[in-house]
Amino acid sequence: FNSIQVKRTSDRIKSLGYFQEDLEVEQEQGSGADRIVLVTNVEEKPTGQLSLSAGFSSIENFIFQGSIEQSNFRGKGQQLRASVSYSSYSKSAEIGFTEPYFLDKSIALAGDIFRRDVNSFSPFDRDVTTYQQATTGFQIRTGVPINEFLFFQGRYGLNYDDVDLSRD
Repeated sequence: FNSIQVKRTSDRIKSLGYFQEDLEVEQEQGSGADRIVLVTNVEEKPTGQLSLSAGFSSIENFIFQGSIEQSNFRGKGQQLRASVSYSSYSKSAEIGFTEPYFLDKSIALAGDIFRRDVNSFSPFDRDVTTYQQATTGFQIRTGVPINEFLFFQGRYGLNYDDVDLSRD
């Protein structure tokens, strides 16, 4: 029995962020004098986030943003997220998913799909658009733990940019 390892395990469970803050690991007598049973009762806390915001800018007028994220999707540590943003000169949408245990191994696999539209304007006259850019793309990430504190990650992304230089 190693009390330092028990404390480390408790800290690792807490660091997941899925369970209540007052998590405790209790020791009970096991089936023999040389046996100890470790017992913990976990209660999942809400892991979803919803963010909505609105603002006003003298350049872009009204600005709206919204995002939703579930960090423990289906109780498996998966992450599902989506976001949108809208203003006079830019619009964007993104959706993503992360699987932390791909094929039931310690391999993380994640993907994002996004679209961004930007209208650039002249600093001297806001009503004159200098260019328009539409970017559509995706990104795939994978990672493996090297040890408890280090994680190796690789990513591949592909974007399609459509730039229009015509003036309005």
